Amino acid sequence: MLKAIPPQIEWLKPWEVLQDSGEALVKELQKELSCDHALHGVAVVAVAHRIDCDDVLFATADPSNLLAVVHLTWKARTERDARWPCTTLFRDWQDWVVRCLLPDHREYLRGG
Repeated sequence: MLKAIPPQIEWLKPWEVLQDSGEALVKELQKELSCDHALHGVAVVAVAHRIDCDDVLFATADPSNLLAVVHLTWKARTERDARWPCTTLFRDWQDWVVRCLLPDHREYLRGG
C-alpha cells in the first residue's frame, strides 16, 4: 500500500497532509461502505484531507487505483446507495495532482 508521499508533491490549499494516523477517517469510511462500493474490501490508509469540506485522500492497496478521494457522509452507518460515499479513483500521484489537487487549488483561490 502506498502511504509514502512522493517528495516532489507540493501540497496546495485546500489540501493538507494529515498530522495523525488518520485511523478515525479509515474507520468512518469502513462504516459507510456498502458491499457494492468500489472501495469495499480494499485496504486503505488516510493521507490528507481538504480543509474546506469532508473530502479525504486515501492511499489504497488496489494497484490499478492507488489513490481515492472520498467525500465522507459522516452518518456512521452503511450507505444504501453504492454511489455514497462519493469516490473518485486515481491511478497514481500524478493523476491525482492533475485531476484533483490543481483544480481544487484554483477553485479555492477563486473563493469556491
